[in-house]
Amino acid sequence: MSTRPPIEGDGVRVNFFNFLLRTPGEVAPPLRVSIPDTIVFEHNCPRSWFYYDVENKEIRKRAGRDLQAGTILAEFGTSTPGVSSGSGASTSITTVATFTYLRHEDGSNEPAVTTLYLTKEGLEKLLITTSVVKLEGILQKHFLPIELNECVIQATWGAKLCLIRRRMNHRTITDRPRLLSEKHCTFDGPDHLSIEVSTAKDTVGDITHITERIVEHVARTARMKPVSMMLYFKLDQQRKPRLLWCSSLRFDKHPYTLPPACVFVSPELESPDTTADDTALDDMAIAQSKLERRSRPGSPTHADGGGGSQSPSLMSTAYHTSSSTATTHYNGTVGGGVILPPEAMLKVERISEQWHTFHDETDIEANLIQEQRLNAKQIVDDALYAVLAGSEGGGGGPTAIRLPPELSHLLGGEARLLSLTHSIGLVESGSSDMGPNSTTHVSIATAPPVAVMMTMAQEWLDKHFAHRMASLLDRAATQVQWVALQAVLPLL
Repeated sequence: MSTRPPIEGDGVRVNFFNFLLRTPGEVAPPLRVSIPDTIVFEHNCPRSWFYYDVENKEIRKRAGRDLQAGTILAEFGTSTPGVSSGSGASTSITTVATFTYLRHEDGSNEPAVTTLYLTKEGLEKLLITTSVVKLEGILQKHFLPIELNECVIQATWGAKLCLIRRRMNHRTITDRPRLLSEKHCTFDGPDHLSIEVSTAKDTVGDITHITERIVEHVARTARMKPVSMMLYFKLDQQRKPRLLWCSSLRFDKHPYTLPPACVFVSPELESPDTTADDTALDDMAIAQSKLERRSRPGSPTHADGGGGSQSPSLMSTAYHTSSSTATTHYNGTVGGGVILPPEAMLKVERISEQWHTFHDETDIEANLIQEQRLNAKQIVDDALYAVLAGSEGGGGGPTAIRLPPELSHLLGGEARLLSLTHSIGLVESGSSDMGPNSTTHVSIATAPPVAVMMTMAQEWLDKHFAHRMASLLDRAATQVQWVALQAVLPLL
């Protein structure tokens, strides 16, 4: 009978963040899921502090010495920067943190998820005052939403679908209600304080993709396959989703076996012939050492017949060395009983290493293109939203849209930036330096409705980056054919 992971169940899964860390020695890419600073409370005291490492794009844990009340207050107790209200006045947001936990209500068999919205004074009381009972829960640093109203996105993942819901609070974050929860609560509060609203198509795709990555990561770290999961996200002011917490998680009853990457069977070397060429024997020893390193326990392997992308000459492979001739017999998918000299086997091994390096580089470049697409769409959206909010331009004349030089870099040069501006009906107001080394913003004069330009810009950016991704895949297909040919040539 398998042991169930401690994160399975409903309510606030306080151990969930432990399974988002990268396993020591893991060769998989980082999770790339952003979170606010999160402190897990267990047994009436802080146990773990998790944060998002922007440079390495992964979730990490701070040292235990940082879990002092003074350190937490210094990091969490700073007021959120002021935001502009509709009248143009700047209002300071006093909420600095949230504390989410399970509360057992009188007369109810099931505990309810409760979120406390804390000011600096409330946070200090929670951390220092001993009379306050700190139940198991998570303390998170508050950050401003993308709009003036708090919005939280709920992602319910299952084996066949991922349902995305979004709720928005009726009040703005600049209001001064009697209780802080009245302007912050969404899924965690009464229904009359918030409303369910639609979610942008791009946001749905991003949240679904992030949720699937989290499911795969948890499956690797917990060694159990999730069958359902409920997560909560919030968009920051850069339109990037941040994971807040997990309220439900269920695993398959059967143990989860990690899908291996490729099987390399070590050669079975018999007693070498002392009359054989010493150089050939040295080459065979090197080949054996390399293959044994590939087949050690814990190395990524792929079972025969598995669905991974592999070189045809390296699938279902077995090597054997004859004691009388010191040659290698290859029994693989490309003909049986083919005799390989030692130097050919070494060449196949080098091609194999090149194959794995090529796959890693392709994955990195594909992730970079996806990240550039999201950043470019964010920059264009921010510029157009600024016009829509009336923060730039004025009067009834042409509106100035300022596009930062970073957009030209993301699109691959000035020509593509001009193509974008012309495709959505923008007319350049003056010549500006938009080259790769430009540090000045580009001012554009426009007449079309901003809402129309938003839609057209999103469509152009999707097509542009889809073309770049298709070009990458075409190059990958060509490289696959070349690698396969190089691996087969020694067998001919």
